[in-house]
Amino acid sequence: MPLHRSAGERTFDAALYALLALAAFTTVYPFIYLLVISLNETADALKGGLYFWPRKFTLENYAYVFQKESLLRASVNSVLRTVIQTVLIRIRLRHARLCPQPQTLHAAPLFHPYAHRHDVRKRGD
Repeated sequence: MPLHRSAGERTFDAALYALLALAAFTTVYPFIYLLVISLNETADALKGGLYFWPRKFTLENYAYVFQKESLLRASVNSVLRTVIQTVLIRIRLRHARLCPQPQTLHAAPLFHPYAHRHDVRKRGD
């Protein structure tokens, strides 16, 4: 038997999903913008007005980076540093048992009712 939700619950869920979609967009858009700028001709990019798609597509910017050994080395170092530090921090936190557990989070009581509500829906109780 499906659970019937009130109009207030449906409105709250819709607002929550809209807020989450906005947060996802504002998180991802800067990376999209960087990609669009990098795939556009430099002189044209300086004019501005690029948002989701390059006006004058080119790969010259990437060719320039790969031709300059110092820029290529710096790019590789940045990627390696990010990956290695992430792995080492995860290992250190795991060994120190500092990874937050749901029971140790101070705000856990705020989230438990929502988790329980979804568990009940899944079981069909």
